[in-house]
Amino acid sequence: MGFEVRHNAAGVRGAYASRAFQPGDTVAAIPTSTCIKLENDGFPAEHAHELAIRIHNNASFIADYLPYFTTLPDPQASLTSELFSDALIEQLQSPRLAEIIKRERAVAEAVYFGKYADDRSPEKKYQPLPEVLKGAEGFTPVAFRWLAAMVSRLSTMS
Repeated sequence: MGFEVRHNAAGVRGAYASRAFQPGDTVAAIPTSTCIKLENDGFPAEHAHELAIRIHNNASFIADYLPYFTTLPDPQASLTSELFSDALIEQLQSPRLAEIIKRERAVAEAVYFGKYADDRSPEKKYQPLPEVLKGAEGFTPVAFRWLAAMVSRLSTMS
């Protein structure tokens, strides 16, 4: 393959070359048929809502994508807007950045609890995940914000 996913000596997780590459070499090719298809519109939390239900309700979906999900960083290793703590937000020197982060966290929590309303698409309604995901008590708002963060970091729109 030419690369491996691992932690380096400094503890940074990533994809590292296991051989020399020349300009123009293909490092990796990922068939679109193996990609998780999501809607092309909406906040990452909206996509995460759909994805959480698919993960919980579709055993073949999770079986197919489990190898991928096991490569994702855990919430403690992720520093994305959805996962910023209140204390970290208070330390930001940019009020505009703090506002954006608070808005993204608020959208994620509103989608999780089924209270999100989008002015662009008022017909969109989200069922509260605690009701939809019966038996998934471990899927907390923080876990949902992590899933939204992964969608935000790792998605591409086609």
